[in-house]
Amino acid sequence: MTILLCLLIFVWYGIATYNVFFTLFDTNLIDENPESTDSNIKLNIIGRQMSHDMVLNENHESIDSNINIIGRQRSRDKTTNPTEPDDDEILRKFMEYQHTYEPDIYLYSAISIQEGINKFILINGWERKSLLHVKNFTCCLHDRDGTNLFINSTLKSTFDLFDNVTLHSVQYACPVRSSSIQSVSVSIGTHKCEESEQHYINVESSMRNESGLAICGKISYGNMDAELILEWFEVQRLLGVDKVLTYTYKLNDQAMAVLEYYESIGYAVIMRDFEYPLQEEIKRSVGEKAESAWSDLQVLIHDCESRLHGYKYVAVLDKDEFYIPNITKHGFKIKSALNYYFGNDYAGISALVKMHMTSWKPSNESSDLIIGKYLLSTAPVYDNVKYIYMPSRTKIGSVSVHSMLPKRNYDSIVLPDSEIALHHYRKCRTDYWFDRWSFSAKERKVVYDNKSSDDLCFGFRKYYQKDMAIIMERIRDNVLKIRTKLNVTM
Repeated sequence: MTILLCLLIFVWYGIATYNVFFTLFDTNLIDENPESTDSNIKLNIIGRQMSHDMVLNENHESIDSNINIIGRQRSRDKTTNPTEPDDDEILRKFMEYQHTYEPDIYLYSAISIQEGINKFILINGWERKSLLHVKNFTCCLHDRDGTNLFINSTLKSTFDLFDNVTLHSVQYACPVRSSSIQSVSVSIGTHKCEESEQHYINVESSMRNESGLAICGKISYGNMDAELILEWFEVQRLLGVDKVLTYTYKLNDQAMAVLEYYESIGYAVIMRDFEYPLQEEIKRSVGEKAESAWSDLQVLIHDCESRLHGYKYVAVLDKDEFYIPNITKHGFKIKSALNYYFGNDYAGISALVKMHMTSWKPSNESSDLIIGKYLLSTAPVYDNVKYIYMPSRTKIGSVSVHSMLPKRNYDSIVLPDSEIALHHYRKCRTDYWFDRWSFSAKERKVVYDNKSSDDLCFGFRKYYQKDMAIIMERIRDNVLKIRTKLNVTM
């Protein structure tokens, strides 16, 4: 009787003080079935706290949130609208660095997504190495009505690419039922949240186009070639890509002018001025072939994956890479080709790579387009492959530059180059995913010029790419017109 009385008092107290907690336990990578119901997400109501209350630890002291905010938005967000904005309604985002006092977690963005009837807020950022294997964390949520919610979760995706990296990328997934969560933070452990708004990051909505194809254009930085970026955008438009999301870091003025042109017509979404934490402690720069820089890039891939979750198809590409379907078979409609490729079985497809080496002498020096100057490529090879994936069939948090994980009952496939190829315009490298001896004798004759001993650049056998020549002619007039308008020089 005493126990029953205590339970009744506890329940009465919870109702009277309006205290609620949510607890969720699950696997490291989310694998939600879009057809699932509320029963798939088991939420135990334990407590809710009104906004004027302060979270206290067992010593009745306020608890630090161990959070650093990297992402701050200077202007309003229009990413929830898949329609083309007017010129005066362009999305302009800037990501600012903001110091706080704890070095363990650094937040970059928080994006709300929907999987069937299930809602999640994906929080993207960095963690210290010491937190890599810590599973339990608390999602700290501020609702628009002033209510604070705390959700204990284990839905955490990390990319620990290198053993000696101080920071690794992380994505925390917070299951929610409300669509009115305004800002979020994260605390390691259970039921510990800081009240102060300075430790929270605003929640944005993912972009939606249920029949659309979007490209995660990674990051544009430094002295990247404005002319090639311009040609790249025009190829994507020709092929029917609906939206490009990209990031910038200290990008040269001409290339920035190209990005802003496509932003002005509603085709591109630009996340400006990427900034990363611990720059003095961990020396690295964007684009550097360094382990820490790869972790920074993965944070952007997590962010990109989150923002584009509402699209039917998403491709991760650099701005010197072109997915080209068999245009004799599919024309210039890449989405029609994707509908054919994916069918009912696949979550992701990748393609063999045809490398157009810009270290070679141009095959057509008179062409006024870069892609027209270098119409010769290598044979299709398995090197630095990328994926086009369906977010609805892909495990949340699993997408990286060169990989993705299908949900249960789906698979991924590398398609033959007779269906689609990834054309990569780049200088010769000092290493590849393959070498001469990874091929059979017959394959070596296809890939290499047997008269040459140079396996890394000039020893490749060269092949004329008719599809790229056709595409070059199709986009040429538009490229020249925009080049003149923006005063872009080759």
